Amino acid sequence: MLSSFKKIYNFLFQSNLFIAFGATCLALQTQIELNMQLQWHPYLLLIFCAGFLGYNFYRLFVLFTHPNIILNHSKYEWLKANLRWFYVVTILVILGGLITSFFAKKTVLLLLFPLGILTLLYALPLFKVKQKFFSIREFSVIKIFIIAFVWAASTVLPPVIQSEQVFKISSIFLLMGERFIFILAITIPFDIRDMINDKQTGLKTLPLIIGEKNAWLLSNILLLVFLILSFLYNFFNHSLYIFYGLFLSVIVSLISINNKKIRRWSNYYYGILDGMIIIQALLVIASKYIIDY
Repeated sequence: MLSSFKKIYNFLFQSNLFIAFGATCLALQTQIELNMQLQWHPYLLLIFCAGFLGYNFYRLFVLFTHPNIILNHSKYEWLKANLRWFYVVTILVILGGLITSFFAKKTVLLLLFPLGILTLLYALPLFKVKQKFFSIREFSVIKIFIIAFVWAASTVLPPVIQSEQVFKISSIFLLMGERFIFILAITIPFDIRDMINDKQTGLKTLPLIIGEKNAWLLSNILLLVFLILSFLYNFFNHSLYIFYGLFLSVIVSLISINNKKIRRWSNYYYGILDGMIIIQALLVIASKYIIDY
């Protein structure tokens, strides 16, 4: 029983189903922050499918072009051991995305298409510099900002488009800025984790440029900036009850980032840090349906 639970638990994290669910949760959070009731539209499943495929695109590319890497590299041990189920889930997600696309608004599809292209450019080595091919993620600091932008755009704009309501442009930009900063804050620790490997490959990420200690400090500062933006957004939109949920999520995130014991947990990155996204969404939804009523 415990063994089966552990396998399912690891599969959710390692397959990127967990982080894809997090993207859907943030889209639901956007509905709440736009003072809407929770509405279950097909685009939510589309965001889930896009998130899953986006995070697994490089894996799929390697599987079809250089399968020997999967067989021989320790980095892909989980994938090699669970390849059959990974293929099954991937096929189901692709089918789900295709079916859902027929029910989603064309404007939502038009929005997600360029974000998908950006994800493609991020994952695949399509840029040629001095006879060598690179992907966007290999261009130093830029990769972390691309990740934050794609998350902000894909979880804020679809609910705006789907709702057909008129929103202030300033509110949309402030909400996107808030989302961008939060994702940036919880993504920096991933670059800190990869510092040794990135240094060996010559990739100058943000932690390698400013140092590990300053990178942790920057992550903390960004969470505080996020908190200020959240307060301003909800103050001007007369929805300060939502701020309580966001405030609690920042406290949980700060504890997770700064507690060295938590950092040593085996699923710290794909479980705890990615889980901050889902926790924030749940706390915002709770603020709406507990405090506001």
